[in-house]
Amino acid sequence: MDLDPQRIPGMSLGELGLLLLKEASGRADARSGDPYIDVQSEAGHCGQEPGVKEAVIESWAWLHAQGLTVIRRESSTQLLVSVTRRGRKALAEGLDWVRRNPFHEA
Repeated sequence: MDLDPQRIPGMSLGELGLLLLKEASGRADARSGDPYIDVQSEAGHCGQEPGVKEAVIESWAWLHAQGLTVIRRESSTQLLVSVTRRGRKALAEGLDWVRRNPFHEA
């Protein structure tokens, strides 16, 4: 990730979450071609600075709570998530759009 690990613990969940989502959203599953994000792998690549891994995991949880990602597959070693339609809209519009359009379950 092209982000100073020392900055990560001080970032808001939304700010960090959208950066993570943007960076990871361009990847595709080799078998299906579907976009995916391996959350544990992403957290592990963010550095070992104190508080970094926790901030990254919390930001992934925030993305899911906001309806920006959906769990595709979960196992003891891997958590794969995909970007939702709302997540793609958030990437296009930015964090202010997410704040102005809170997620409400139907």
